[in-house]
Amino acid sequence: MNAKSTRERRKLGETYTPLAVVDMMCDMVADDSFDVVVDCGCGSGRFAVTCAERFTSARVVAIDLSSAACEMCRANAREAGVADRVEVVQGDFTTYDVDRRPGERVLWIGNPPYVRHHDISADAKARYARETAGLGHKGSTLAGLHAHFVASIARQFSPGDVGCLILSAEWMDVGYGSFMRWLFSSSERLRANELIVFDKETRLFEGTDSTAVIVCFHSDPVDEITVRLARDLDHFEDCSVAASALALSHRWTDVLAGDDNRPSDLVPLGSLMRVHRGFVTGNNGFWIRSGKGAAEVPSALRRPVVRHASDLSDPAKLSNPDAMAQLVMLPANLDDLDGDLRTVADAIVADGKARGVDAGYVASHRTPWWSVLRDDREPPAAFMSYMGRSGPRFVVNEWGYDSVNTVHGLYPVAPMSERAIARLVSWLNDHTSTRGGRTYCGGLVKFEPREAEAILVPSLATLEGRRMRRAG
Repeated sequence: MNAKSTRERRKLGETYTPLAVVDMMCDMVADDSFDVVVDCGCGSGRFAVTCAERFTSARVVAIDLSSAACEMCRANAREAGVADRVEVVQGDFTTYDVDRRPGERVLWIGNPPYVRHHDISADAKARYARETAGLGHKGSTLAGLHAHFVASIARQFSPGDVGCLILSAEWMDVGYGSFMRWLFSSSERLRANELIVFDKETRLFEGTDSTAVIVCFHSDPVDEITVRLARDLDHFEDCSVAASALALSHRWTDVLAGDDNRPSDLVPLGSLMRVHRGFVTGNNGFWIRSGKGAAEVPSALRRPVVRHASDLSDPAKLSNPDAMAQLVMLPANLDDLDGDLRTVADAIVADGKARGVDAGYVASHRTPWWSVLRDDREPPAAFMSYMGRSGPRFVVNEWGYDSVNTVHGLYPVAPMSERAIARLVSWLNDHTSTRGGRTYCGGLVKFEPREAEAILVPSLATLEGRRMRRAG
């Protein structure tokens, strides 16, 4: 029985692994024999108890920082009749050294806690950086706690050891995951030999939308890694991937999905469009007006703007400039305004100063502070939503709107016809999924501008052609 709420457990990285997954992971390593089994962040003891029942010749060490988790683990071990073979240790796994005799084989198994770097202390981050450097690769301080657990395992890993962990899958593609990708594909200390990658829509853990990948590893070099792409716990697509291909890749999901087999006439979106975030006002509540507040500003001093990603899914709103939020736009030189416009602009500036808008970080680094949007920047050719639980949405900007940084803008690198832009947007909506973005613990998928520019699209010649062949 767990007294904590799902929200409290999520903040602490406590996600309890379904028993079906525990059994699956034990099956993956069942052909080996072990002297010691280490449950890495034991929680309620599901791994510890199952391993004690299945690996009867091994002693089991279950480690967790939470006293409540340790008590649950002990209680479950007693109920299962294996308490005499399960040693429960309350401690920090990232600093704990497992007691092992020379020559003993260890199975490292479990579900390390997913805690984002924001909730990890500076001392722990510094220790992680030192530990990864000692292993031969620079580890990012932006890494989540599960990466710290993997580093601790690698530090203690010996020839003959075996590991099987279930982790959030985002490390396969994001910057902080470079240490883990290097460790599992290129290091001399341990190598991944099998991956089970769950579909991003699969919800394995109660109360969370986290992605999941199971990684099995040992100390022997491998030429190929067995990969199972899982739609759920019953449906798998099996393949193998060259370890060298993963070692050279910064985005493992692209390699695992077989992007090398895509049509050869596709090119990165960045070769056609630059992707930029929308404008940062520094104070949307002041600079963006709607309803009566917008009507008080003359139309010459404001313009329609895409304020929310949800605007891109509302055609009726997009086609009506008056229904859109309005961005207050003052010229850099207020002397360019005459009569009533200058009076209104001066009043807006005075009101902003009275509210302290000019002292905000963004405004104080902008010259002059009231010039949010310059006339010399053309509106984007298209918009892109960049965060959600499904693939991004693309919309042609046929109205000439600007946007704030809740959506991305797409700007042609070279002249493109309206037809080519419309075809490109249609292709992107038909072919872009969540794959390619980075997934966060809550299940949200985010595309940074450079990640968006890596999306593969038809070439400009194809888009400008009379007929566009559908590929993919």
